[in-house]
Amino acid sequence: MNPKSIIQNSPLKTRHSLAALILLMFISLAVIYSVVTPPFEAGDESRHYAVVKYIADTGRLPVQEPGEPQIHWSHEGNQPPLYYTLAAALTFWIDDGDWDDVYWYNPHTTIGNPLREDNKNIVIHPPGEAWPWRGHVLAVHLARFLSIAMAAGTVAATYAIALHLFRGRRWPAAGAVAITAFNPMFIFISASVNNDNAVILFCTLTLWLLVRLVDPPAAGRTGQRAAAGRTAGLVLGLLIGLGALSKLYAFGLLPLAAAVLVWLAWQSNGRGLSARFWRRAAGWNGAMLAVFLLTAGWFYARNALLYHGDIFALQVMRETAGMRQHAPTLATLRAEFQGFRIAYWALFGGVNILADGWIYSVLDAVSLLAVLGVVGFLILDFRLTIRRPASILQSSIQNRLSKISRPTFSILLGWYLIMVSGFIAWNITQPAGQGRLLYPATAAISALGMLGLTWFLPRQGQKLVAGLCAAGLFVFAAVSPFRYIAPAYAAPPLLTPADLPPDIQPVDFTYDGTMRLIGYRLGAEVVRPAQTLPITLYWELHQPARLDYSIFIHLLGRGRGVVGQIDSYPGGGKWPTTLLQPGQIIADRYAVPIRPEAELDHAPARLLIAAGIYDYREPGRPGKPAVDAAGRPVEPVIAAVKLVPWQWPNPPRHEPVINFFDKARLLSYELSPDALTLNWEATGTFDTDYTVFIQLWRVDTNEYAAGFDGPPVQGDYPTSLWSPGEIIVDVHPLDLSNLPAGTYRLLVGLYNPATGERLPAFGPDGPLPDYAVELGVVER
Repeated sequence: MNPKSIIQNSPLKTRHSLAALILLMFISLAVIYSVVTPPFEAGDESRHYAVVKYIADTGRLPVQEPGEPQIHWSHEGNQPPLYYTLAAALTFWIDDGDWDDVYWYNPHTTIGNPLREDNKNIVIHPPGEAWPWRGHVLAVHLARFLSIAMAAGTVAATYAIALHLFRGRRWPAAGAVAITAFNPMFIFISASVNNDNAVILFCTLTLWLLVRLVDPPAAGRTGQRAAAGRTAGLVLGLLIGLGALSKLYAFGLLPLAAAVLVWLAWQSNGRGLSARFWRRAAGWNGAMLAVFLLTAGWFYARNALLYHGDIFALQVMRETAGMRQHAPTLATLRAEFQGFRIAYWALFGGVNILADGWIYSVLDAVSLLAVLGVVGFLILDFRLTIRRPASILQSSIQNRLSKISRPTFSILLGWYLIMVSGFIAWNITQPAGQGRLLYPATAAISALGMLGLTWFLPRQGQKLVAGLCAAGLFVFAAVSPFRYIAPAYAAPPLLTPADLPPDIQPVDFTYDGTMRLIGYRLGAEVVRPAQTLPITLYWELHQPARLDYSIFIHLLGRGRGVVGQIDSYPGGGKWPTTLLQPGQIIADRYAVPIRPEAELDHAPARLLIAAGIYDYREPGRPGKPAVDAAGRPVEPVIAAVKLVPWQWPNPPRHEPVINFFDKARLLSYELSPDALTLNWEATGTFDTDYTVFIQLWRVDTNEYAAGFDGPPVQGDYPTSLWSPGEIIVDVHPLDLSNLPAGTYRLLVGLYNPATGERLPAFGPDGPLPDYAVELGVVER
């Protein structure tokens, strides 16, 4: 059997219009993703492009300095060069300027944090990036089109592999290729500057060749198998070598290819273990290894010279990208798996743009069914292999199992397990919880997944499942650029005074003589720990900005401790102040996250909202001075909201409980040498902020000795914020060090600091004298 006869008898000679349509739709979607996604917003795209630019500008490969990462390419600087060299050959003629002209970094980007709604953009995108493309924008899109061409080859090869698995049945094969072609994350990576696209292509082509070698459409004679083996060794060496010149993943194919060549040698020798078998097995593997070394060996020899014998340059990559400080625990890996599965299907941008949550649930359910289907296939196939069918049902199952190519199944499962094992080994030392890193095995994953969903179904059922999977993923892929990606990078519109809403709360603070905070709108008046506070700030550029100011929003809890914070360029990171013109107004919308720990050390509290600007590059990053409309210096506190806990405390209750009119009850107290704790329960609402009085009177003379007046919770949760049913633990410091020895009566109560009028206090028998609660005596 020779390669020509394989092609002539291949199922690829049948009609494949459905697969061709899927390929055309994939290319169209990938072009849309490329156009919709701004430059450098696809994960590590800026780092990959930095390598392309360096090769295009200098004609040399970059060198990674251990412990001194280049800011431009970071840990990508020591990656194999094939993809970057091809992209540089496409773009070297473009004048894209210096790196500082190309890359305008957003220092507040939320890379890796999909829960933040703002600052999805990794870089700033000035108006010059619009069509017609020029400079670095043109270069990026040309490199992206190279990626799309490679990915199109991956899609075509995936279909060919699936045809072998399903023995020429086009519908399940088309369903399998649709799982790859319409996977939104696969399309997103395919439409980016990323060397993954090259290694995915060469891994998939190698897998296709291996499948054709172990599962030819027609049995070949011994001489034909021998000819196929000689040729295959050379071609496998070339394909795996090109893959290894793209990324290290391809090395995992060497043992799989070696095993296939040994199997071919065994088959060509009449399944015997003669000397000829050993010569063929060694010769074919030697040819593969020789071509592999000729193709890729020079680069790894260079690594050995540059990086002190480290042919893979793994240590310098770890030092640059950062390593785990501790071995991951099971809980850590379980948490990372959540992101892993999401990133296989849709986690766009800088790993910070999610799709709707229900979609992942649907994909999880379908994936689980596919896994169970594959496991069921393995179990039943094994049982019916070692034991003949004993019933009509078993015969029917065996008939359906026979429609799956066992050799192809074995190759695909083997490659998947190799990829998973390599991923786990790498992830133990290097955090890399992104499912897209398994894309070199995407053909295997998609084909096995479709097998798991369909092998037990009749023909029409297989068509239905394949069609539903393809249609569902296509809709998801077609919607994603416009529902998730484009809105994440859309800059908010610039406003005029006439556009301001009527319910804006005025502030009129001017910062550093440049930025004016017109006012704000709050999205909530009461918040809890781990929630977010929606707030919109209305900024106006007062005069031309000489630098790009950063905005801060701080939520200040008890003792002015920061319990929530947002830092950003205006417009959610999309309108640096140097791009604005005087008089332009931005409605800056944010959801300020509140620390979960605030449940323990801050709630309940009055959260003060402070807003201002600062220079990100200035040492210490101090806030710029603010003045009010009259030009007087002011503290930049603009508003306040109420922070309440999820669980209110449950202090002990002493009898009798004292009622303060219809406002509050004193449930109990606790006296320590340096503090008095009062446990209040709000029973009504207060129209003003009351002060707690704490007085000590001598028992022997009935004279006033000392007082410790102060607002509840030391002013951090005034009574005007109390609501019925709330329990407030109110701690008041006591300094009794200067108190003469003696016995003292301890009295407490509430009064209005503006009028001095006390809030009436009632015991079981009626009003208390002077509306004061006598708690007991203090001995000194």
